[in-house]
Amino acid sequence: MATDLTRYEDNVSGFFGALPKSLFSCTPCLFCPPETPSAHLFTKGTLEIRRCRCGFIWSAMQPTEEALHRFYSASRAMDDWSEIKDSEKEQRRQREKFGEAVEFLANSHVRSVLDVGC
Repeated sequence: MATDLTRYEDNVSGFFGALPKSLFSCTPCLFCPPETPSAHLFTKGTLEIRRCRCGFIWSAMQPTEEALHRFYSASRAMDDWSEIKDSEKEQRRQREKFGEAVEFLANSHVRSVLDVGC
């Protein structure tokens, strides 16, 4: 699976790395006023990781809606991701990773779950 995941990651970084800077927008901290200073931590490809004075860490350069539309409609990466997620090895890994939480939720009276980010 590592080679499949590597191919997926290469497709994602290649796709976004080939986009012009105009298809990204710089986003401020989600919790503070937009003018709040933040520190640049590192850059990797199109990712610019920043830390706000409040402690929040985020990727400041976000693809625009047009960039995301191009990615989801024209990139091979999503086909690769589907193949990875459909593999027996990945399904087994997901069961090991989330099995206890799924069992807890299935056997409790929880009515909804909020999944924040990835």
